[in-house]
Amino acid sequence: MSQYANTLSKILEVTSFTNKDSTYFEFLKVPEKTIHVSFPVRLDNDETIYLNGFRVIHNRKRGPSKGGIRFTECVNMNEVKLLALLMTLKCSLLELPYGGGKGGVIINTINLSENELEQVTRGFVRGIFDDIGPHKDIPAPDMYTNSKIMDIATNEYQKISKSKTYATFTGKSIKNKGLEGRTESTGFGGFVCARNFFKDINGLKVNLQGLGNAGGTIGKYLVDAGAKIICASDSKGSIYNKNGLDYQEILKLKSSKRSVALYNQEHDSLEKDEFLEKDCDLLILAANENVINSSNYKKVKGKVILELANGPINFDSIDFQEMKNKIVIPDILANSGGVVGSYLEWDNNLKNKKSSKTETLEHLDRKISKVFARVLKTSEDLNINLRKASYVEALKNLT
Repeated sequence: MSQYANTLSKILEVTSFTNKDSTYFEFLKVPEKTIHVSFPVRLDNDETIYLNGFRVIHNRKRGPSKGGIRFTECVNMNEVKLLALLMTLKCSLLELPYGGGKGGVIINTINLSENELEQVTRGFVRGIFDDIGPHKDIPAPDMYTNSKIMDIATNEYQKISKSKTYATFTGKSIKNKGLEGRTESTGFGGFVCARNFFKDINGLKVNLQGLGNAGGTIGKYLVDAGAKIICASDSKGSIYNKNGLDYQEILKLKSSKRSVALYNQEHDSLEKDEFLEKDCDLLILAANENVINSSNYKKVKGKVILELANGPINFDSIDFQEMKNKIVIPDILANSGGVVGSYLEWDNNLKNKKSSKTETLEHLDRKISKVFARVLKTSEDLNINLRKASYVEALKNLT
């Protein structure tokens, strides 16, 4: 069974808790549209290469499709289809007027010049131009793409369409009609979920895996609220101190593009996935997918797990389908701040409005707190976990 089919089957398992039977949700099984483009890019050495890109519009029952674009060697159509499906559910759960979409280009950006990266961006926009637009499909940043890429994409779309619209892409720079607070939105949304679950953050012991934009942001808000980061991990290493780490020092290391492995205060250094074995109140997975899997799930000591990354728990073993004795705040809810921020940016662009950072974060707080409370109540009323409760609420909004 493909990962897409496996994920869909888990989603459809909860249809018995809705007022529709599973046959009503047949529209979820096959994406509305899959797009595969091949386009040329001229490199700085005058060599021309041809790249493959994908865009999947999964479903537009609630409105135009919404989802990121990733530039990575690993992206493929199957992955994009799965992520577009999950975006359909996420947008529905958050009551946004969107369906799900996702896209990507097979490219390693590490050795690309700025000019070459721009050519990749413009080439991909030209390839998918007929299927994107403010009321069709609205891409955003994802893995190895950022606000600068979205600015270039917006410019290319405006050139081809001969329009002045800024609402086709979200995640743009502030100077290019982007949203104040959009950078913090994913991490802040995760913080809102944690605060709504624990109620009192003060003294909470946190194990934070992943210190990129989302992980760094949620750590800052948690520490400001009185939590202790006792374990921190990045791609180069993990550090641990049961009494708490100096998070300001960690942020300084990351801002200078260095690893927590260079942390110079008292701590223990950990190997590989040893960080999973450390007792904590909250384990935040803010880096990669497949961090917890059938080979290591028994090591996990965190009482509550928050999936700030997409798919960090790989449910590939029947033994831990429910992560027994663990509470998981699922990615569909925990990292929803990004798409809520994207909605606000898009809405502002359409109405030629602006939001301050404070207004953005207040909007996120209200929206995610409301949805979290509803999911928590559904979980308690139906005696199901938070992931299943999220699916139930998402499916209800698709009827």
